[in-house]
Amino acid sequence: MAPSFRRARPEELTPLRDVLVAAFMDDPVMRWFDPEPAARRRRLGRLFGHVLEKYLPRGTVWTDADRRAAAVWVPPGTPVTAGDVRFYLSLYANRLPKGIYWVLFVETRRPRAPHYLLLYMGVAPEHQGAGLGGALLEEGLARADEEGVDAYLVASSPGSRRLYERHGFRVLREVRLARGPRVWPMLREAR
Repeated sequence: MAPSFRRARPEELTPLRDVLVAAFMDDPVMRWFDPEPAARRRRLGRLFGHVLEKYLPRGTVWTDADRRAAAVWVPPGTPVTAGDVRFYLSLYANRLPKGIYWVLFVETRRPRAPHYLLLYMGVAPEHQGAGLGGALLEEGLARADEEGVDAYLVASSPGSRRLYERHGFRVLREVRLARGPRVWPMLREAR
């Protein structure tokens, strides 16, 4: 039976944060920030707690009935706020050059045309490889298509790049982060 997806509720912040933390523990960009696993887990917990706190009430976080996966979409025209800047400065205080580099990298490469930004999508490790992530991605892309809006993301691993390519995203460029991994800004035009 195909999974069904729904808007996540604010009271699901903790289990969805835990899913995203587990999903991103081996992500090359997150390892670049924090090579030491315990530090990475702490930073990811803060990061995803903040992101979910911001987007859950807006109805742009999606999950399945069993909360095995989560996708955080940023709607067109959503500004970066002063509160966001303060949070990221505190989050990356001991990694400030990398933190500023990453935030500027993501923000300066976003398309000028209205688009949905897939900020984060993760599947609990024990459920990866079964098509759950692809199905969750298609759910978000269907909404973007209904509105006639493109979708944009930054793929942070070769595996995620391949997943996104299978769902119609194309690589805009390949970039090697300063002394770090390769990443791929990707765009999928509305259909």
